[in-house]
Amino acid sequence: MTVVAIMSLSLGIGANSTVFSIVDGVFLRQLPVREPHRLVKVFTASEQDTESESSYADYLDLRSQNSVFTALAAYADKGAVLSVNGQSELVPVEVVSEDFFSVLGVKAANGNVVYPVAHQGPEQDCPVVISNRLWHRRLAGDRSVPGKAITLNGKPAVIVGVTPPEFHGMERYLFTDVWIPTSSWEILTPSAKWDLSARASREYWIVGRLKDGVGIVEVRSQLGTLGARLAAAYPTTNKRIRFTAASEEERARRSAVPSLFLLTITGLVLLICCSNVANLLLAHGQARSAEIAIRMAVGASRSRVIFQLVSESTLLALIGAAAGLALTYAMTRMFPLLVPPISMPMGFDIRLDNRVVGFTLLVSLVTPLLFALVPAFRTSRVRLVSELRGETASAGRGLSALLLRHSLVVGEVALAVILLTVASLVIRSLMFSQRIYPGFDTSKNMLLVSLAPEVAGFNEGQTTRFYTSLAARMRALPGVAAASFAKRVPLSLFEGGAAQKVQIPGHQPLSGAEGVDIRYNIVGMNYFGTIGTRVLEGREFNQMDGPTSPKVVVVSEAMQRRFWPGESALGKWLRVDDSNWQIIGIAEDTKNSSLHESPEPYMYFAALQRPLGGATLLVNTAGTPESMLPSLIRAAREEDLNVPVLKITTLDQHLRTALYSDRMAAGLLGCLALVGVFLATVGLYGVVSCSVSRRTHEIGIRMALGARTADILAEVIGRGLKLALLGTVIGISVAFWSTRMMASILYGISPSDSISFLTGSCLVVAVALAASYIPARQATKVTPAIALRHY
Repeated sequence: MTVVAIMSLSLGIGANSTVFSIVDGVFLRQLPVREPHRLVKVFTASEQDTESESSYADYLDLRSQNSVFTALAAYADKGAVLSVNGQSELVPVEVVSEDFFSVLGVKAANGNVVYPVAHQGPEQDCPVVISNRLWHRRLAGDRSVPGKAITLNGKPAVIVGVTPPEFHGMERYLFTDVWIPTSSWEILTPSAKWDLSARASREYWIVGRLKDGVGIVEVRSQLGTLGARLAAAYPTTNKRIRFTAASEEERARRSAVPSLFLLTITGLVLLICCSNVANLLLAHGQARSAEIAIRMAVGASRSRVIFQLVSESTLLALIGAAAGLALTYAMTRMFPLLVPPISMPMGFDIRLDNRVVGFTLLVSLVTPLLFALVPAFRTSRVRLVSELRGETASAGRGLSALLLRHSLVVGEVALAVILLTVASLVIRSLMFSQRIYPGFDTSKNMLLVSLAPEVAGFNEGQTTRFYTSLAARMRALPGVAAASFAKRVPLSLFEGGAAQKVQIPGHQPLSGAEGVDIRYNIVGMNYFGTIGTRVLEGREFNQMDGPTSPKVVVVSEAMQRRFWPGESALGKWLRVDDSNWQIIGIAEDTKNSSLHESPEPYMYFAALQRPLGGATLLVNTAGTPESMLPSLIRAAREEDLNVPVLKITTLDQHLRTALYSDRMAAGLLGCLALVGVFLATVGLYGVVSCSVSRRTHEIGIRMALGARTADILAEVIGRGLKLALLGTVIGISVAFWSTRMMASILYGISPSDSISFLTGSCLVVAVALAASYIPARQATKVTPAIALRHY
């Protein structure tokens, strides 16, 4: 009994602790900064987006004109290629204002986080702060690292300090490795045209620290005033935008729904676990009735007996909690293996810390109240005279105990049905998402290759020529069906294409706007044929679309439907960057940011006609992609030995990354549902087995009087099946109403999806039959002679 109880408790408490560590790391834990409750994020709001980035020029004005913040800081999420000891990798970068760390109140673990006076001129070394993670991973935790140089984007950068281990930057899902002052970013990206005075370039997030006594309402009021003031001063860029803010408390409230959903699901598993242990204690209590009677006969009060029984149960819970913590530790250690294979290192701050241990201890102390009180009260109700004489319990008392145990099993089955139904809904939603056509051929054997020509000192023109030549070299390789390149690959995890102001003849933009914001991509020749996106009208780019040729563009179906409804867009003209571009093709709509997004206007520019910057090489292979890796790497080295290959992934891996969150949710809920069903099965087996044990004499007599084996088998299985069916009906009823709250996270199916409900119910009933069959078979093996001998 002890072993089974501890195993059940370790599963229930361990599941809750593991999910709490995930919820805490992803949603609940505040930023490791000074007084995080006083931090407020400031956003630029427009008709398209209520919480977007701001321009650096607007940040400077807000910083100088506000009276509600002690200080404001700005940061932008970027990436750079780090080279250390001949090894290169793409690392997450935050380009920050010089007072970034002082505003947050972050102290250095080594060196300092105060940038020197802003450097001027590309000949100067760029001062950077690196993360504790990068310090240990690539620099071996060298204490003398401040003042040493590393290479970023092929240029020297000097380390001024290291952040503390708990600080990973402002993004919760991406561990920043390098912080670079804004004034020095152009040193690393001289070809990026980094203009801090351009108000139309909105790439910065703004965070501020509130003054004492200032609330979020006052902040929003002043931001409204400042927004109107800037709109009047700069009508071209600021006329139709405003500023808003959100506090850390509001962010925590937004995360309450997913947090409560996950904790509720694991709470159901814990309830099933507690029901199991309560059933065990009820059965064990009947066996201890003589012992309890003796204790009370020699002077123990009923309250003292109850206290002893609850203390024993608390000890069980604490041992189960210790085992559950070991399970949690193992799961958190495995979590990094589940991070998707993307070029930028992604991470979650999920760990077994004091908060998780405290939560586990609280659960272990509350759990005995759920499973121990009722058995303790029932066990302490003994008939002294009858028990001391060795007489069996009365039929009424035995019947009431059996009814209680049956009720607990019915509750376990109902909870298991709810868990399975929720998991089935999420899994079927994932299956629907996997069947969504993304606008390109997902069956192709394709490799996606990330390179870093900027490390070799290439400017934008040289980068374009490099990718064009490399794609041609790849197409000449045996086993390569097609090759091209693109600035952005569809369904990348963090971006779907930057927006570009476009003037469309005959289409009047919003009042005061310079044009319409349209997202775009820059691609090489034969891009559409390589990735498998159909060009429905016109043609795609070819070798004739060069720098001196007329500027051409391919647009999506959605763009044609929006701006030229009922007619073809072929031959129409767009104005982009003060130049005229002619539409030469209409491509089918693709999913760029998410599989669940609706089709939006999209444009494609030829790489030879528009600065490319970074890109991803696409290689479509005739055979398995992995077989082409050596030839591909060798060809890249032959093209330019100084350009490092950062990452190579297959198209299948890329698509799995696009559904990362869906897969994680389905996997987590599926595992929790299986744990719940397992515990419910154990509970049902225990009740049916105990019932068979109590009825051994009855079954022996019935068999002696001629009962057939099939009759005994059907009668025992029928009792277990009745409990399972009753629990299933209750579970379906509760699930029908509770799953309606999941509508926002389901795609392609209804919260009342009949297949999901049927799947959960049938699986529980099938498992219940199996759990009842084993003790039923044992019942048929009862020998009448032995049963009558002990009667």
